[in-house]
Amino acid sequence: MLRILPMLPKGWNMPTSNHSQIEKLKREYAQTFQELTFLRQMLKTEVDLEIDEADPGVHEREVATAVMEDLSRKLQEIENALRNLEKGHYGICEACGEPIDPERLEAIPEAAFCISCKMMVEKRQVRPAYGVWRD
Repeated sequence: MLRILPMLPKGWNMPTSNHSQIEKLKREYAQTFQELTFLRQMLKTEVDLEIDEADPGVHEREVATAVMEDLSRKLQEIENALRNLEKGHYGICEACGEPIDPERLEAIPEAAFCISCKMMVEKRQVRPAYGVWRD
């Protein structure tokens, strides 16, 4: 298995308040980064010059590409959560400004929205602009 130790962006040496959230987010970042790197390496080594659409490898590559997109999005969410921790905004819903349930943050430390707002985001498939919902 490929083992790469990612470097977190500069400036992410945050104060020790919220230490457990910081450590959990850093672990999530490292694990996600490692999974993404592994998939990228796997796809590089499996490139066929003549690809047949009936080839089962085509489906596997499509699935791997979709997973890579999800992992890239998760890395961005973790980076956003770490920035929010640094600014003192961690755990505050980006849409309504209310605190996010601590149990939700425990399960999904990179969560940017409370459950109610997340359901609205998923239903509308849009992100609120500047903390205000648009119709």
